[in-house]
Amino acid sequence: MSELIVSEASKTALPIPVLLDCYQSDYFLCPDPYFAELWKNGRPLDDVFSAIPFALIAESMHRLRDVVYVYFREAGDPWPIVLNALAEGRVPAVRSEGGGSTIDDIYIVDLKPWRMFLTELRLAKRSKSVRLTVAEAAFFLNTNERTVARLMRFGFLDRTLTLAAVQTFSRKYIFFKEVYLISAFAGTRLNFKYEGGALKEAGILPIGPSLHLRDRRAVERYYKGRTLPSVEASSDSEKVRRLCRCSQNAGINLTPREAQIALSARGGWKRREIAAQLGISAIVYTNTLKKIYYKCGVSSRAELGERIEILMKPASSYKRSGP
Repeated sequence: MSELIVSEASKTALPIPVLLDCYQSDYFLCPDPYFAELWKNGRPLDDVFSAIPFALIAESMHRLRDVVYVYFREAGDPWPIVLNALAEGRVPAVRSEGGGSTIDDIYIVDLKPWRMFLTELRLAKRSKSVRLTVAEAAFFLNTNERTVARLMRFGFLDRTLTLAAVQTFSRKYIFFKEVYLISAFAGTRLNFKYEGGALKEAGILPIGPSLHLRDRRAVERYYKGRTLPSVEASSDSEKVRRLCRCSQNAGINLTPREAQIALSARGGWKRREIAAQLGISAIVYTNTLKKIYYKCGVSSRAELGERIEILMKPASSYKRSGP
């Protein structure tokens, strides 16, 4: 392999198969003069990084590699198109201030255009038979080399690694890290311990020792339609204010914090999980919930959910009832 291409792989933290796809796509210019004769078109790959502004990385930002891994579910290598879109400024991104010019230094602030871009992305050329090293497979699986080695040891991946095999594996199985990322993209921070226990209770057990790996279809069915109500309540301040107003009209007089907790309690999540999302202890959450029960004249979360629905009906259809 050309030393200049190896050097660019080291500089950008992109696997060599990704770089070769970039050069062959005619989006980017190969740094090796010999290969540049074969792939004459394109811009230097440095243009991608120079086109991205610097910014202080906040907790609400997400790493580009995580975003691509979660939202691109088709076969083939999406990175040439992704990098070209970045170079042309068609999708927004920032570079970590003080960081380098690698793919791991690129972060996403606004997920919406990226979700649309990646879910609609279809590749004309699919590099299915590309052979991968363990490190390259780790890049495409968004994990580390040690995990890939374990997957090979336990027979989840063949010793002969190809991009097609890696992506087939990814469509069949899911790491808990991906579950966490999906929830984080939705504004939720799941607790690994609690969620692992909940999945076990649902009969969705880890596949293989120390891999945190589960059947993708089973996990997706489990989480389908489930959103963490605490996030909805804490992020939608208008809904909290509306419940406060409606409770005052009904003579219940919930405080903003009580309204937030009342909204959060309507789902099927455990109290400790919701308390963690609200930034309070489980004891405070439980005690506040008891006060809400008393004010609303209910004795369960199911009854509370029904009470909230009645309270928040439009004024024209609202009928006052005693607590």
